[in-house]
Amino acid sequence: MDTEFLLKAVDSNVDVFYNKNVLLNHQIGERDLHNFLGVNLKPNHHNHIRKYYILRNGTYLSFKYFKKYKGYFVLNIMRIVHELVCVVLYEKNKKVKIYCILKGLKDAFKGKLGVYEE
Repeated sequence: MDTEFLLKAVDSNVDVFYNKNVLLNHQIGERDLHNFLGVNLKPNHHNHIRKYYILRNGTYLSFKYFKKYKGYFVLNIMRIVHELVCVVLYEKNKKVKIYCILKGLKDAFKGKLGVYEE
């Protein structure tokens, strides 16, 4: 996990550097832009299993590092809301995706990691 790697580095007082002149082209799903009630939403249209892992792992890390990085916790809550709203309003296979998002959150609360089980 890229996020966990960086959180561990910062938590261990390792200096993290970036070079603004280096660019890595990376596409996150097949995003499109929608404006809903003045808020820009960008659904990523990931499949249900990917949504499970994204929400489970992000939520697990936000709890794990909550005491030191409350901002990451808040960002994760915003991501959960964004994912749910985008699925409900703009994505296909809504039922299975919402189920997997909720299952990912439940597994994160329980500290259950590992392979997705249906």
